[in-house]
Amino acid sequence: MKIRFIIPCIFLLLSLVSLTNRKPHLPNANSWSISIGEKELLASWLDHEMGDTITLKKSDLNRTDNLVAKRYLCGQSAEGLLVTVTLKNSKGETIAESENMNESLMFSGSLRVSEIMDSPRIKSGDVVGVYFEIRTVSDQQDYPVLLGNLKLE
Repeated sequence: MKIRFIIPCIFLLLSLVSLTNRKPHLPNANSWSISIGEKELLASWLDHEMGDTITLKKSDLNRTDNLVAKRYLCGQSAEGLLVTVTLKNSKGETIAESENMNESLMFSGSLRVSEIMDSPRIKSGDVVGVYFEIRTVSDQQDYPVLLGNLKLE
């Protein structure tokens, strides 16, 4: 009698657990990333949320590397669109900005690390926001999105 009751209860419990488990994200579905050189700093596939903060030591950065910000928006092509990557300090002042024309499925933009390191507007311990904006050549503005924050020490 007990086994007849326990087996259906276990089956019911496993069914409920499988329905409530978090479903994995589809590959590249509205994904984003921030990297310097070959190192991924923040990325959606690393389970980071937009607006997360990572701490970087200026001494560990290579001046010749690029900070690269990327986004993939499911169902939208980046061909012929401009991407602007903007770094802003906590006061909202623009520290560095770059525009890149895209010719692929991935929206991407880059900035030289030397621009960040040489900026007099960044002091040790400051947090810098990496903003990403997509617009057409005819300059129709899209809203800038904060991908992540870099705390520079």
